[in-house]
Amino acid sequence: MNNPAKHRKMGSEDDLIRPAVRSWGVVYEWNEGSVPPPYYYEYVLRVESDGKAQVLFRPDYPAHDPPIWVETFSIPPEQCRRLEALIFKTVAEGHQSLTENGCVGGSTSHIEIVLDDKTAFVSGYFAEAAGALGALCEAVRGKVSSTIWKRLFSQRDAYWQRQSGNHE
Repeated sequence: MNNPAKHRKMGSEDDLIRPAVRSWGVVYEWNEGSVPPPYYYEYVLRVESDGKAQVLFRPDYPAHDPPIWVETFSIPPEQCRRLEALIFKTVAEGHQSLTENGCVGGSTSHIEIVLDDKTAFVSGYFAEAAGALGALCEAVRGKVSSTIWKRLFSQRDAYWQRQSGNHE
């Protein structure tokens, strides 16, 4: 009988040693670059190991005291397991995945990973990321449905229609 472990590719996700954790969480922040209103916005995505997730969206610079819209949603268990694998891979790689894009004043991101209520990884602010960190950022952003994004950007458009002329 064939042993599936013998035929597994080395370096696959199955080879990743997973720490024994009861819970995890990811906080991903994204900020638009230094642009004038109405082009600036920012958001924070939070995902927990139980599948609870939320996006907090701010349509303007914080100094202008804009509203913050919160959308809550759930992520299926299988998708949580895939995120978990990326989380452990990111923690193992550390800051090796950070890259610079040379764009001063450009969009930036920040990510924090918590394992069992203890911070395990904080990226600092970065313009681009590669490796596991880049994959994790993309995966977290991808958990927000297009319906939620459309609703948030529609609210942003309405906000700016009401605000026109207030930020000159």
